[in-house]
Order: sequence, then structure tokens, then C-alpha cells
Amino acid sequence: MEIAIAVLSLIVSLFTFWVTYGHRGKIKMTRPTIVVFAFEGMRKDEPKVFLRTLLRSTSKQGEVVESLYLKLANNGSTQTFSVWAYGDNGIVRGSGIYVGEQGVEVYHHFIVPKSVKDFKFLPGRYDIEIYAVIRDKKVKLYELQVELPAEMINILSNGVLGIYFDWDPELNNYTANIQSPNAEQMSRLLT
Repeated sequence: MEIAIAVLSLIVSLFTFWVTYGHRGKIKMTRPTIVVFAFEGMRKDEPKVFLRTLLRSTSKQGEVVESLYLKLANNGSTQTFSVWAYGDNGIVRGSGIYVGEQGVEVYHHFIVPKSVKDFKFLPGRYDIEIYAVIRDKKVKLYELQVELPAEMINILSNGVLGIYFDWDPELNNYTANIQSPNAEQMSRLLT
């Protein structure tokens, strides 16, 4: 009987050790509370999508996310936004981020690569997929849909800071809003 208890205790200890230190777990992403279509760059002509979410690891030891990217699909065409930056008070180019069990909540910014010259936001439904690269493997973290109303397209190209899609838990979807620049932001846009 003592041997059986000792063996069972050893098995439980080994399992606990594996769960705590050996199990890699997965990276999980919460539903973004906000998704924004905007433009960036010196001439404000570089399409950009940014969102706010929490990334967390299901393992005790955490995980390093090498990079993130986003795929945006509309009317049968798909564009990858592969340039990634993140942060809350100023953004930095993403070159990896450690995601622990407690998680990391920041804004994630995705920009089309410089080689893409002709991307435009068009009206209609957008399917958005967010991917992480972890240990050289691509992992889909989340997918969502937003609807970009036709009347907001012209506004987006005329100096508006962005089209914001806020998650509405009562309606169970994202609602589009316009973010107009204040006087200070407008002066920066015009210079």
C-alpha cells in the first residue's frame, strides 16, 4: 500500500511539474473592444487597422509572440497588413512580445507593407483575421466581422482620423462611428 501511495504521489508531482514548467499552452486573444480603419504616414495615405485586445497565455511559463499580422477581406479580395506595432503611450514596431499568464493589454497597429500601393477601404462587410507567429508557426488568434457603411468612405478620405468600430454587447456586433479631428489634430493634419 505504501508503494502505491508513493507511486501515485510521484505521478501527481510529475504531472504538476509538467503543467507548470513543461506545458507550452496556447496564446488566446479576447474580442477586441475597438477596431479602427484609418490612415497613417507623413501624407496620411498609408492604410492602417488598429485594435485593442488582451493577449494571454494558457501556460504558467508564458510564450513569446514573434509577430502579429492581420488579414482583411472584402468583396472577394484579401489584403495582409503585415507591419505590426503596439503600445498605449506611443507605439513601437513589434519585434516580439512576451505574453504571460496575466496577459498583455495594448493597442495593436497593423499597416500594409510599403510595396502595396493601391489598397483602399471600400464599403461593405469586412472579415478580419488576426494571426500570431509563435516559434515560426502561424496561429489564428481571432476572427471578426465589421460593416463599413458607404457614406463613411468619402469621410475617411477627407481628413477624418478614422472609422471606429465599437463592440456593442447588447447588439452582439460592432457599430461604426466617425472620429473627427479636434483643432490641434486638424492643424497637424494640414502641416
